[in-house]
Amino acid sequence: MDIELTRLYRLALTDEHSVPRPDKVEIDQRFWLLARDQCATEADPKACTVSHYAERAHQLRQGSAIARTKDPSRLTEGPQAFRCTGLGALVAATFFTVEPAVVYLKWANTSTTLEQVPSSSGALYQGKDNRGSQSFWQNGNDALLRMPGAGEMRCTVEPVS
Repeated sequence: MDIELTRLYRLALTDEHSVPRPDKVEIDQRFWLLARDQCATEADPKACTVSHYAERAHQLRQGSAIARTKDPSRLTEGPQAFRCTGLGALVAATFFTVEPAVVYLKWANTSTTLEQVPSSSGALYQGKDNRGSQSFWQNGNDALLRMPGAGEMRCTVEPVS
């Protein structure tokens, strides 16, 4: 994840059209490093670190077209937008193809990082945080999102315009 994040960061620094601008990307990266390093004091340092990497990769890919470009060395995809029944906001999903694979989901003021688990079909990601257990299952353009207190929501990929 560190190698991929370094690659995305360097690409964002070369993107004069990135949001935020490259000088702000550099400042944000310094703050991100400090926050990531605080994971060492958390109850589950690995989960904290993975979550920080996934969130930062999402931010860099979302803000920079250059960071989203396709090249053979990339370990990230997205963000890809999903519309889920019963959820007023689009869900942005950024995928990290590491072992185990990770998906970072963000909607409204909420986000979660889930790890891929074996599945007989599609890609199944699961995780647990202070809100409870969550899962995201994707098969092609269809997905199911399960969150505590919300039940199962059917999701479809939003076309890119």
